[in-house]
Amino acid sequence: MKRLLLYFGIVLALAVLIFAGIKYAKHKRVKELPVYDSVTIYPDLEFDELVNMADTIVYGKVVKVGKSYYENIPVSITEKASEVSGQLKNLVTPIEIEVKTSLKGNERRSITYIEEGGIADTYIQKPSGYSLDKNREVVIFLNEKGYSWGELSVFPISGEKVILNETACEYLGNSLIMSDDVSKIDRGLKEQINDQEIRVMDKNDFIAAIEELLN
Repeated sequence: MKRLLLYFGIVLALAVLIFAGIKYAKHKRVKELPVYDSVTIYPDLEFDELVNMADTIVYGKVVKVGKSYYENIPVSITEKASEVSGQLKNLVTPIEIEVKTSLKGNERRSITYIEEGGIADTYIQKPSGYSLDKNREVVIFLNEKGYSWGELSVFPISGEKVILNETACEYLGNSLIMSDDVSKIDRGLKEQINDQEIRVMDKNDFIAAIEELLN
């Protein structure tokens, strides 16, 4: 019996070491890949236009970041836009978000956000705006197919504060908007911000502002 337990312990220890080695090698490989900025072009929308245009608006939490893949986008290189003459490959990443509050659209327990960007075999494509990692809370605006309008429509949350973009700040005004030092937010977001200072808003106030626009 003791030999059996010893054998089982050795096998388990080896399995843990192998798994840790694979995970470390994968992490090291990803860190060494070249990183490219987003090349996706989005329409220039005001904040109230974004609220009206979005099919889905939710406050939620990322529960799963899926594997990136290429989607094919039909394009025309002729004078007739209706004539499909080629395809572009667009790297995307499916992200499952657990819905805490549904502000617009059908009530669902979770939604899938298709982030434009991700990790390919030979490079990393950054999304427009913030990249969402697991356990990140976010207020997000999506179209009927699950795509966002890039940095215009993805609002990550650090603590109880929503990180705002310039478009939201201009529309919402200064009464409830605060300045915050980047050093105070968590590491996952801090690494994505080049400025020393950001503009933030209490999460509940931001959600209330959206609800007011919807009514």
